[in-house]
Amino acid sequence: MKKLYLLAAALCLLLCQPQQAQAEILTYEGVGEYYMEEENISLSEAKDKAKLMAEVAVVEQASVKVASTTEVQKSKLTKNEIELIAAGIIKVQDVKYNISSELDTLLVKAVVKAEIDTDEIPALVEQELAKRKKA
Repeated sequence: MKKLYLLAAALCLLLCQPQQAQAEILTYEGVGEYYMEEENISLSEAKDKAKLMAEVAVVEQASVKVASTTEVQKSKLTKNEIELIAAGIIKVQDVKYNISSELDTLLVKAVVKAEIDTDEIPALVEQELAKRKKA
């Protein structure tokens, strides 16, 4: 009987220990394009803009929250907004550029491969929602 109590106590200790959360880090690939239609922009600036657009695409793949607001007064719709909110901190692993000519202008295409910690996303999205509510 004493062994049974010891076994039950040991089992309880194992089951009651706090579980350590493992961060889930996922890899995404995003594509961004920039047409060099402006004459006063350098190739380096165009690459930066294409890369930024690709990074935004990565964040949007990992986390998008839809928030909507609808207001009705006296049976009339007075406000109807839908917001898409994406937030995340990415770690860029690789960037590849492709430059081509389309319709008499240069097209700079960036392909970004990046990691994102999905455990951080909900808090970042809530922070962004709070900022928007204050504004």
